[in-house]
Amino acid sequence: KLKRNPEVVDLLLNFLACSAQSRNTRGWNRCGRGLDHSVILEALFEPFPYGLGFDTDGKQDVPLLVKTLNLIPPVAKMIKQPSDDLLKKELDEISPLCFPLLRWTIQSNRTNLKLVPKAKQISSMETELQFQVVSSFPEHERRWARHRSDALASGCASGNGVFKAFHGSSISNWHSILRTGLRSGFVAGIYTALNAATSHAYMQVGVENNQGWTNSQWQWDSKISCISLVEVADLRLFDDIITWNSGHNVYVVRKNEAVVTRYLFFYP
Repeated sequence: KLKRNPEVVDLLLNFLACSAQSRNTRGWNRCGRGLDHSVILEALFEPFPYGLGFDTDGKQDVPLLVKTLNLIPPVAKMIKQPSDDLLKKELDEISPLCFPLLRWTIQSNRTNLKLVPKAKQISSMETELQFQVVSSFPEHERRWARHRSDALASGCASGNGVFKAFHGSSISNWHSILRTGLRSGFVAGIYTALNAATSHAYMQVGVENNQGWTNSQWQWDSKISCISLVEVADLRLFDDIITWNSGHNVYVVRKNEAVVTRYLFFYP
């Protein structure tokens, strides 16, 4: 994975860093509104690498995880090792926790990503870090396909039964989203917008003082963020599934499985 998709590994480590650092401070929910502090701290940072030396009886040691994460060398340096054994040896000399954390970060990711070649990128998104979601959750895809079929059968859907939209979320959420999928969380549904500018406002929520992975190949600032391009089963005829929120200019999708992520746009 390191050699095949070094940019993807860098992205995953950045997402882990952002989630951990938000978990280490005050945190936000998926819509950016503050909740009870203890609830935020437990809800925000999952999945977590339990059993690898970063918890005691299930209690997360987030400072130790952040410290270990920032000891992991740059991806460009790690891919020079010809084998996993030699890479493990190199990382073990730094800390015996580095290699298990790196391996968990890669293997726990359930979303298969690849960097989009520059010639095929969407220039209007104003970032060269565009990632295609090649595959993610098979059962979710099957349920999404059924909703798409229902949309086509309704006779009121767009030509292919879907509409494209954007979803913006705090950078601290993407570590979880890539492993568990988009979920409505603490709000009424998944917010999707027909234009990227609207979703950009949502992805900026709650990223104050957030920093990416220390050894990332990318230079980032306190506004590190991410937005996704999604496909929504066109069930806008059914108000119990999709509703229009005119105040926020978004469609609120109440069924998680009616939304599938196709691209990520990363802004370091």
